[in-house]
Amino acid sequence: PYLVIVCELGIALGDLFVKTGKFQWLYSFPYFNSIVVNPETGIAITVFDWAVKKFSSYGMKDGLQWKFQKTLQVIDEHTNDA
Repeated sequence: PYLVIVCELGIALGDLFVKTGKFQWLYSFPYFNSIVVNPETGIAITVFDWAVKKFSSYGMKDGLQWKFQKTLQVIDEHTNDA
């Protein structure tokens, strides 16, 4: 059950990034090594690692919503600087 929940969260996070129109999936094998990448900046997000860390004792304290929003802000800053 833990592995399934972590993988589902990783997929959901990746899909949220893709839905912003700023990222694309870069598929890998096994699938949980897949990442999302911003084609303009080359910045990659390891969404499955984020999910694993969220379920660790450290990760339970951080907010994925804040992390998601901050990442989009950084992408916008890098895109505007280019």
